[in-house]
Parts: sequence; structure tokens; C-alpha cells
Amino acid sequence: RTGEYQTVKQHKTVYIHPSSVMAKEEKPPTWLVYFELAFTTKEYMRQVAPIKPEWLTEIAPHYYEESEVTEPKKSGKQKYRNKARR
Repeated sequence: RTGEYQTVKQHKTVYIHPSSVMAKEEKPPTWLVYFELAFTTKEYMRQVAPIKPEWLTEIAPHYYEESEVTEPKKSGKQKYRNKARR
């Protein structure tokens, strides 16, 4: 459990902000959406919420492709989605 997530479009590594309730989850959600990034020692997501990946193509098919939101093979990193900034 590293807490690392990767954005869909830019493939940036980001983390849930330590003050978030989600950061304290025993099993963090696989997919998240965030509202804000805070740049400190790491790039932290703030105001996060769990989502289902298929929601992205339902809500924004002009922006997200099906291949971007299908579950990847085991890579060790959780996927993280940023619908708010895109």
C-alpha cells in the first residue's frame, strides 16, 4: 500500500493528501476523482472521491477513451482519474 495513483492523461504520480479521510482507508479505492492538487514534498490530491472508471466515458466520451479507463494489468500502482481538471 504505497498510496500512489497515476493520472489518466498525463501519467503523473500523485498521492491522496494526508488530511483526507481516504488516506486513512485500509484498502484505498482503485479509482478517484480530485478537485485540487497541492504541491509540497509530493503532488497531493485534495477533495477526492471514489468513482467507477466507466463513469468517465459516460460523462465525457469526447475526452476519455475506453482504452484509458479499462483496468490495467497488475502494475503495482493504482489508477487515479482527474475528471475535474480535464
